[in-house]
Amino acid sequence: MATKTKVIYANHFDPSKTTLTQIFNLFSAFGNIEKMIFLKSKQAVIIEYDLPAHAGMAKDCLGDCTFNGSIIKVFNSHYENVFFKDPSEKPEDEEYF
Repeated sequence: MATKTKVIYANHFDPSKTTLTQIFNLFSAFGNIEKMIFLKSKQAVIIEYDLPAHAGMAKDCLGDCTFNGSIIKVFNSHYENVFFKDPSEKPEDEEYF
């Protein structure tokens, strides 16, 4: 089911077992990813797709699936776009794509 937002939030990623590249590979199967932020301290990722339909497919297909031993949860984000912080303000526990 398609959503009206092209940004999703997913959590329960163990940063000791999971890399940004692994998350990208998992979620890119559903469409073109424009931007992505891995929030390691929150064990979460925020992903912006190019189309809302792609975000909806990822949410529907990956919500409650097991990845690297954890059951991940995927939600629609209240953000319309993903913005990167200035490099001088970027926390060490965040990775950007």
